[in-house]
Amino acid sequence: FGIDGGGGGSSSDSASRKASIPKKAVVKEVVGGAKGSRGPPVTPRKVNKKMLLRKGWVEKKGGASFRRTWQRRYFVLKGDLLEWYAHEQAPTPQKFVQISHKCTAKMVKGAEFTLEAAQRKTWHLRGRSEKDAKKWLKAFSLCGAVVEPADCAATDSDREQHAALIERHLLDVHHRATEELRALDLAASTAIGLRDDDVRQDDDAPRRGSGGGGVGGGSGVG
Repeated sequence: FGIDGGGGGSSSDSASRKASIPKKAVVKEVVGGAKGSRGPPVTPRKVNKKMLLRKGWVEKKGGASFRRTWQRRYFVLKGDLLEWYAHEQAPTPQKFVQISHKCTAKMVKGAEFTLEAAQRKTWHLRGRSEKDAKKWLKAFSLCGAVVEPADCAATDSDREQHAALIERHLLDVHHRATEELRALDLAASTAIGLRDDDVRQDDDAPRRGSGGGGVGGGSGVG
């Protein structure tokens, strides 16, 4: 963080004053987005599409506290990252939040439900129907969130399927990383081979030149 120095002092005094001021710790935000986010801008993590848990239109209550209205947003839950966009084809999310055991999701009434994040930030949401809202709560519970009522949480069978999905995703990531390393090794080996060929050709060039000169001189004398 930059610190503005006051005028009228020497550079050494200014440096000593800066050194005496403790640097602020950088706080990693779990909640981020293009607007209203605290701290440095954060880029959402890229998650394999196979880790997609749920997506669809959800209404989010937003606006000024004295005049909050329902705003339609496109929500995507990939892995443990919940993102929402202005529309389905938007390139970047308006905001995103990591879903974990520190989050709480509650049914309110009808299709309305709330999501409280780790920073005590609460979003008021509304699904297309009560059934749709419960499906969102079920998906949140798979990411470790506390869900109320409990019957909206994922079952043991759901958790087993989710664990298998994560395992397949990790295997896929490992496979892609291994293939990329092999390709890099092959490219490096090819580059080394070409360089060695160039060195050998450079070493052979003077020998061929000197040999040709000797033959030419001998024929001239004869």
